[in-house]
Amino acid sequence: MSDCALSMLTALGDEINNMDKSRRKELVAATSSHWADIAALAERFIPEHMVAGTYGLVHGALVCLQSWLRLSTDAGTTCRLSPGQLAAQHPAVLTCLFGLLGTSATEPVTAERIEGLACEMLCELLGPGTAGTTPQQERAAVDAAAAALLGLGDIALTPGHVGARVARCVAAVASALAQRDAETICGCAPPATSPTAAGNGRTVSNDSTRASGGQHVLPLAELMLHCIARPEREVCEAAVEYFLMVNTLPSEARHPQMVRPLYASLLQPLVHRHARYPAGFSSWNEEVNDDEEAFHRFRDQSLSELLETVYLMTGPTYLTHLQDTISTADMWQAVEGALYCLKAVACPVKNNLNCSQYHHLQQSNQLVQALLEDLCSPAGKAAAFLGNPYTCATAAGLVGAYAAWFAATTAAPLEGALRLSLHALCFAYSWHAAALAFRALCVRCAAKLCSAAVFHNLAAVAVQAVAPAPQAGQVASIVPMPLEDRQAVVDGLAHIVTCLNPQDAAEGALSLQQPHLTRTKAIIAHGSTAAAQGGAAAKQLLVNLADELQLIAVLVKGMEFPGQHPAGFHHPAMKLLEAAWPVLSAVAEAPVCQQDRAAVEAVCEVYKVSCWQVIWCRQYVLLCSRLLALMRCCSTNAFCRRFQHNSYQGCWAICADSIVPVMHMVPLQWCRHG
Repeated sequence: MSDCALSMLTALGDEINNMDKSRRKELVAATSSHWADIAALAERFIPEHMVAGTYGLVHGALVCLQSWLRLSTDAGTTCRLSPGQLAAQHPAVLTCLFGLLGTSATEPVTAERIEGLACEMLCELLGPGTAGTTPQQERAAVDAAAAALLGLGDIALTPGHVGARVARCVAAVASALAQRDAETICGCAPPATSPTAAGNGRTVSNDSTRASGGQHVLPLAELMLHCIARPEREVCEAAVEYFLMVNTLPSEARHPQMVRPLYASLLQPLVHRHARYPAGFSSWNEEVNDDEEAFHRFRDQSLSELLETVYLMTGPTYLTHLQDTISTADMWQAVEGALYCLKAVACPVKNNLNCSQYHHLQQSNQLVQALLEDLCSPAGKAAAFLGNPYTCATAAGLVGAYAAWFAATTAAPLEGALRLSLHALCFAYSWHAAALAFRALCVRCAAKLCSAAVFHNLAAVAVQAVAPAPQAGQVASIVPMPLEDRQAVVDGLAHIVTCLNPQDAAEGALSLQQPHLTRTKAIIAHGSTAAAQGGAAAKQLLVNLADELQLIAVLVKGMEFPGQHPAGFHHPAMKLLEAAWPVLSAVAEAPVCQQDRAAVEAVCEVYKVSCWQVIWCRQYVLLCSRLLALMRCCSTNAFCRRFQHNSYQGCWAICADSIVPVMHMVPLQWCRHG
């Protein structure tokens, strides 16, 4: 009977909450007189049934209470009452909810459900939302909630699953309180003395006479440090918001220990535990205790944001800690974690190094240079762990994140950084990071790499990864690297070409295009028969063909030469187009290619980017002649018929999409000339 009544009351609350705004407001007002009965029922019902062990009814009562608490009059907040109002009208509700944290239900799953729901309700009640009308009343309620959290400290610090559950709840509720009232939770506390803060080895003594914060500020901060020092990621993730909210207060509005010392205490647990891969980790396919998506989501979102705050508060201490971690590392997880922590703060580090007024400019620059030199030097301690693909991927992402620093620093180990990014192309796991890093270094540091010898050395290594030469008499092999990563590498090399002198630029562009032309020719010459037979193999051949043409298009598109062109300058894009013309024609005329939309679109993409590049050099005669040749090829009856048969709306649609946006840039007299 009780279960049925609770379900009906819950359904009524949910139905009202889902009404449109005007109807909802009327129904909330009409049922508001029953709220006191619901709250009184929960105050009495929940403790009784917890003692009796009827946990299903406890869970039902919590769901019912949550449903009615959400019936706010304005529909814009998550709760009908503020913490102060709830404490004044129904003080036992909050006490009851806090009492459910660390519940000792006989069934672990039931205990976890009850505890999780109670935590969720406390976060809704105590977090940002409904504003109270009496500041003193609200402050008292927040202080009482902080005291309740401190009362759970012993359980939260207990090793094991139960302790982890309570610690996560404590961290989540503390974060919600900090979002509601940062001054009370994180501000200056009255004169008091707190025990030693976790992990920093210092006594937290409150000798400030300022009293804008609550009396529980320092003890709660100590408890949060203990929580984040736990090994469980979910506890750390729940605690992140608390430390971020602390830093929203000006330093002068906080106790001295809540400024730099608090964040220095975070270095040990964050760098040495939460930023690392699990101990004994070998691959995600073999990992059974962790999830790849959850791991990266935590590191790239919550952890990265907190690491930035820690760096901004600790400065060179942060960098020194990473340097010490790498120098004493005996396993790849330690090095990879430290490199990730350095990558996570790339933006604030570069901003500080670019600011001449930064107090620690020289020291920070020296530390960054030492860290990157150690990574980019074959004899460095960090470099010794680059044989691991996960370390290699993070290292590649790191040098890419600091590409601007490599460009601006005279003594930067640029050669080593490029060598590292090319080495990372050897591992499938690090392809993406390596390709982006290589492009970033080439784009940012192109002026430092504007030598034909340097370009050809880089291209010789990169081409082996993105466009390996086919064996004689055989179809070009499949390149497993994703197209977008291959495009990034080609685009990076193209930027270097644009910084060479005109003669070297033309030769460099042609040499960079040649491997893709060779692979395309091999596919056409030795794969046409297989492609004509259809099936999965034929489809893969056409995909490979379109990819090679798209890479040629990326190369041509990258031929953007800065500055004023000298007299008689012939844009390399036209030389690339001339060299590719036989291959492009062969693709356009091959029946099997004419039936594949991706292949035809790739051909048109090459022409389109070539047109845009040539227009800026006003070489209209060459442009118009090639455009007309393309249109003549595409307007053949056989070509059109094949497109009609495949319902691709005719080849002219594709050609028009490629050519029309370009032709309006050509002066009228040259169009007539063509």
